[in-house]
Amino acid sequence: MKRFVHTTRFAGPGEILSFTVHCPAGWIEISGTIVSNPSALPVLRAAPRARPVRGISRWTFAFDNRGSSQPAEVRVRIACLKLPPPGGKRRRGRLRGGRLRLNVFSGRTERLEIRRPKIIRSPLCPRRMTATGRGIEVEVPNPRAAWASTRPTGYPFEVSKAWFSATKRGDRVEYALEATGPGTIDARVSVLCVERTALAGPPAGPPTHRYPIKVSYLKTEGTVNPGSTAVKALCPQNSISVATGHLFPPGSGLSVFRSFPAGGRAAIFEIDSPAAGPEIAQIQAGCLDTRPHWRRIR
Repeated sequence: MKRFVHTTRFAGPGEILSFTVHCPAGWIEISGTIVSNPSALPVLRAAPRARPVRGISRWTFAFDNRGSSQPAEVRVRIACLKLPPPGGKRRRGRLRGGRLRLNVFSGRTERLEIRRPKIIRSPLCPRRMTATGRGIEVEVPNPRAAWASTRPTGYPFEVSKAWFSATKRGDRVEYALEATGPGTIDARVSVLCVERTALAGPPAGPPTHRYPIKVSYLKTEGTVNPGSTAVKALCPQNSISVATGHLFPPGSGLSVFRSFPAGGRAAIFEIDSPAAGPEIAQIQAGCLDTRPHWRRIR
C-alpha cells in the first residue's frame, strides 16, 4: 500500500524556510521530492533525516529566500509505504512484526568547482537493503555570491547526473555536480535504503512469514525540445514508481525543474534546455513491484 503526503509552505521575505515532513504512524517514507518551486528559491536541503524517530521516517527541506523582498511558495511530496497485515486480515492478531526497516547513509562533504563537474557517490546500501530515495544538502559560506548566478532550477549548481545504480556490492546514488556561481559551495549527498525483506511471526518464536521488497531501476530516453519539456518514464505493469533519476550529456546545459513519482506507474520530469535544437536525456524511474505478498517460510 502506498500513499503520498503533500505539504505547501511559504517562505517569508528575507528568510530561510526550513521544515520537516513525515509519514503517518505505521507508514515508512521511501522517497521525497520538490513538486513546485515557481520562484526558483535556492534549495539548501532536500534530504531524508539521518535516523528514523520512533519508527517514523522524515524528510527535511530548506529554501533560501534571503535575496527577495517577496514571499514565495514551495510544494513538496513524500511517498509512504505500508505493508498489508502479515498472514492476511484474519490472522492479524496472531502474527507480530511485518514492518520494514530503513536507514539513511550520508557521504562526506565535497567542494564544488566552476566548469569542473565532480562525481559524488553516496555510500553503498548494505546488501540486505535496496535504495529508494536520494537527498542532497548544500553549505554556502558566502550565499550572496553563490546565488548570483543560480539557474532557474533553484540550485546554485548544475546537476547533470542523479542516478541510482545497483551493483554486486550494493545499491547507491551517483551525482555529477558543477558549481555555477563564484561563491564557495559544499555539497553532501545521501541515500535512503529499505530492507529487502520484512519478517513476521508469532509473539514467541522465530519468523514464519516473509514479504519481499523488489525495486528495479528502469532506464529510458526522452527528447527535450528547446525551452521546457515534460517527459515521462513508465514503470512496467504490476509496479509503481517510487523514485526518479536522470543523466544528461556533458555540456548540454539541460536542467531538471522537477521530477517526481506521479502516483501510479509514471514518473514525471520537467526539463529545461537552452539549446537551439532537441537534446536526448536519459531518465530513470525506480519501480516497486506490487505483486509480492506474505508467504510462509518453508
